[in-house]
Amino acid sequence: MSGPTVKPLPYQRVWYVRGREDEGEVLDGWALLRLPVVVLVTLPIFAASAAATLYLVPGRLLLALLS
Repeated sequence: MSGPTVKPLPYQRVWYVRGREDEGEVLDGWALLRLPVVVLVTLPIFAASAAATLYLVPGRLLLALLS
């Protein structure tokens, strides 16, 4: 099926990730680059919120150190 009206589709590499109950998810090539960015953004937020909780809630730091 080649002719003047047929346009080739753009090529894109995808990965198939196995999910729950064999339902997979197709990830694009940018997914591998987004993951480190998401971790670098959310990890300081999580650490700051944990530090604020330990500082502001009385006894929470002591319980965290004892357990």
